[in-house]
Amino acid sequence: MKQNVLISIPAFNEEKHISIILNQLSAFKKYVLVVNDGSTDNTEQLIRVSGFTYISNSINWGITEFYKTSLEYAIKNNYTHMITLDSDGQHDPSYVEDFMKKLEHFDLIVGNRFTDLSIIPESKIASNLFAALLSRKIHGIILPDVACGFRGMKISSVFGGYRIEAFGVVYDMLFRFVKSGSQVGYVNIPAIYHPSDVYATKIDEIVSLLNVARQYIDWSVLEKILVKIIKRKDFKLRLFGYDFRAQYLDSKEYLFSTDLIKATAYYDQFKTNPQFQLL
Repeated sequence: MKQNVLISIPAFNEEKHISIILNQLSAFKKYVLVVNDGSTDNTEQLIRVSGFTYISNSINWGITEFYKTSLEYAIKNNYTHMITLDSDGQHDPSYVEDFMKKLEHFDLIVGNRFTDLSIIPESKIASNLFAALLSRKIHGIILPDVACGFRGMKISSVFGGYRIEAFGVVYDMLFRFVKSGSQVGYVNIPAIYHPSDVYATKIDEIVSLLNVARQYIDWSVLEKILVKIIKRKDFKLRLFGYDFRAQYLDSKEYLFSTDLIKATAYYDQFKTNPQFQLL
């Protein structure tokens, strides 16, 4: 079956970046949908002027509703696949074609931002590895990056009916595809971070991951961590021989840390071990 790929982009108050992103996607213009998610700045006006197809929400519904809206649009317009990427400049649109090629062989493709760790803050490396290994514990998934919003997917019954709120939908999507026996792969994409910056993880994001995980695995440790988070306490967790420490910050975020040498070895395996070269 010939691919018909929708490129869907969520946008919330992205007047600084949205025109740049859309300009870079001009070659795919007729396949692009922008979901203006309740922006209060000039985002909607800039999308309208660009001539791209868009849907506007009156309020900011969030990422779960973005996926629901995109899926409904894709089905209505007979798309077979969908690629999503952010509108804040964190994802390079030039990699869209790489996702399209991989979708010829896989049902779900997740962007991998962790090919060059030298430009990624240690806290970001640790928090991503925490999520990757927790995902492995749940479904045996071995991927370098499980949270990236730059992803491609086959439109199927697996992808729909989400009841997950907030950021947890990106994990639930992955777990659903794996549980259904779908083929999951990744595309290496550049990471856009400033190594000198502190990249802490918001409490909502951690809770979202843990709440989704609880739906797939009965593990009392997750309950204990959630209690610590509610009390704004530091917590630790050991996964597959990797020790993670999460320090609570006054900004309602957690700063993750782990053994950087071991973490580097984890990501290097995707470069050297053929079983991880999902081409």
